[in-house]
Amino acid sequence: MDYIANPLSNLWQQTAFTTMDWKSLVMIGVALFFLYLAIRWDFEPLLLVPISFGMLLVNIYPQIMAEPVGEQAGGLLYYFFQLDEWALLPSLIFMGVGAMTDFGPLIANPKSFLLGAAAQFGIFAAYFMAIFMGFNDQAAAAISIIGGADGPTSIWVGGDAALTEGSTWHGSYEISNHAGKGELTNGSTEVWGLLGTSGERLFFELYPEPDFTGSTKPLLSCWARVEDNRIIPEIGEEDAWFLNIYLTEDDRDAMSFTLEDGGLGAQYFYYDPAVPEACDVIFTLTPFA
Repeated sequence: MDYIANPLSNLWQQTAFTTMDWKSLVMIGVALFFLYLAIRWDFEPLLLVPISFGMLLVNIYPQIMAEPVGEQAGGLLYYFFQLDEWALLPSLIFMGVGAMTDFGPLIANPKSFLLGAAAQFGIFAAYFMAIFMGFNDQAAAAISIIGGADGPTSIWVGGDAALTEGSTWHGSYEISNHAGKGELTNGSTEVWGLLGTSGERLFFELYPEPDFTGSTKPLLSCWARVEDNRIIPEIGEEDAWFLNIYLTEDDRDAMSFTLEDGGLGAQYFYYDPAVPEACDVIFTLTPFA
């Protein structure tokens, strides 16, 4: 009977029942409630049924989200997410939803087509107007979709920070614990940041005003790469500086900006024995539209 008991034992060990906490139990309860609403009361079944099954799977069988390691295959939902990243699943989902849509009312009253067309025109018109008014792509997309989708969700998604090419930031750096004979002084200074490209290389710069055209000398400038929600300076043969401080290889980790809770931050300790001079610098930035 081992050929039956062993697979069942392995399956049991891979589920969350052996280590389940109250959070998983709450999410399982919410998933079952959603299933009840969808099946018993027909509340948005096309949305609630797949959402509920997804919640049940990841809370009962966490390994279904696991990434592949070496020759070990990943979980089923990991590959689903890969298909989503390749934009294959969304197309299939919307094709399926479209195939299930009842077009009877539209065929009976073709003039109602103009309502849908007007909504699409409004979305694109609002998007380009927002771009013309100076909003970035994310903010403009959130503004344009508010009329055709969930407004608060659209605003939250549009305002969600992302380390993408062309993203702009606003905040300040604060110098504290200054000691020595140098030119730096304690205090906070307002800055605007740009994660841009020159040729095929990524750079990160901070400016004293919201002018990203290059006509203003940056307060901080360095080539960079984005990795694990961090902007990591590429400090090598090319110059990288902050104010009058030229950065070295030892400054790479300290000057790496980390994206966390929608904000971008770094904490840098400066010390120059030649002056001598030392201080702490804290950077705090949020997305800038």
